[in-house]
Amino acid sequence: MAFDPNYRPALWESRDCAAANTMAAYGLSDMVLTGEEEEANLFGWRSQDTEISELERIGVAETIVKAGERGIFGKVRGGQFHVPFEPADRVVDTTAAGDSFAGAYLAYRLKGQEPEQAVESAARIARIVVSSPGAIIERERFFAQLRSDNVLAPEHSNVT
Repeated sequence: MAFDPNYRPALWESRDCAAANTMAAYGLSDMVLTGEEEEANLFGWRSQDTEISELERIGVAETIVKAGERGIFGKVRGGQFHVPFEPADRVVDTTAAGDSFAGAYLAYRLKGQEPEQAVESAARIARIVVSSPGAIIERERFFAQLRSDNVLAPEHSNVT
């Protein structure tokens, strides 16, 4: 199971309640895609090393931590990696940046990409998404990237 926490304080009766439920979900997850700020707010974890080791301790096999301008950190099958931050050419709307990253990461992993390569690919998709208003991206630009990354099945190669 993959889990992408999305902590919004207004949706919980308390931070402790949110933390307990999030930790329970982590305990059921094979893969966690999280953010450094989110972990600090929920658990007080202040570094990707702490986050990765805590998630590994409870049995998460694949951890991806988005750390803003410090990049993206991952640990899978005992191997760690770091993908440096690369800003979008232009930022119009960050509404769906995290969700687009998570969805793309899962798609690339399911397509067989190794974790570090999937992070790089998912970050490209997120950069495309933030360059468009309302998280609605130019269809051809999106499909061109998917074709370039060999994510579309051959029967869908000319989807526009």
